[in-house]
Order: sequence, then structure tokens, then C-alpha cells
Amino acid sequence: MTKKTHQSSIRIPCTYGIPIKDMQMRLDRLLQVKNRRPICAISAWTYWDIEYQQEEIDELAKNGFLPSAIFSENIIWDEQNRWPTGFCVKSTWLQSVEHDCVFHTKNTSYLLVGAGKRHSISPYEFNAIHF
Repeated sequence: MTKKTHQSSIRIPCTYGIPIKDMQMRLDRLLQVKNRRPICAISAWTYWDIEYQQEEIDELAKNGFLPSAIFSENIIWDEQNRWPTGFCVKSTWLQSVEHDCVFHTKNTSYLLVGAGKRHSISPYEFNAIHF
């Protein structure tokens, strides 16, 4: 008998992110950008594809968002000291991804450091995670 695997339990490697050795160079570049969001460098991250219904996806798009978010098990550095080093963070919805390593949300730009995973989750799972 085979075990049926729910799609949201499947994690696949994700090619986003930069090597740790390049982090300071990227941070220095990001800090020079004018009119930007605060920066948060993270590792041990997961790119979440949130499995919304099409009408919900359309509503998100109308407001400038995609049905995606980032979860990290390790904050390396947060420009505004909102969260301490080593803590977890869950982002709000994605607005854009730049250079395959900077994940922009409404309020923060997350620098993805090191390898990560991509994972589909339900809206229920996404909404149930709080810090």
C-alpha cells in the first residue's frame, strides 16, 4: 500500500538565494538604494506558494501582490532591529523578486542567503502561523 502524500508536504529545492560569502556585498548594494524598504537578511528560508482559489489570486493581483510568502528559521540581520538575530520570521505576501535573491513585500525587502526550499501550503496553514 502506498502512502498518499499531500502536495503541501512536498518540499523542493529552490534556486533563489545567494552564498553567505556574498551577503555583505549585497547588503552594501541594497543599503545604497534610495526610497527602499527596510532590509532583513535571512537564511534557512522557505519560499511558500500559497494555494488560494483563482478569485483570491485575482484579488491579490489587483492589490499588487502574488500568492507567495517567505518563512525563515533564522534572521541573520534586520536593519530596523524588529526581530533579534536567530529568530524566525514569516513575511506578508510577495510583491516582487529581484535578482533571484531579494524578496520584496509591502514593508520589507528580504535578502535570501544560502540554500532554501520551495513549498506549497494552504491558506489555512499560512494564516495559522503566528509569532
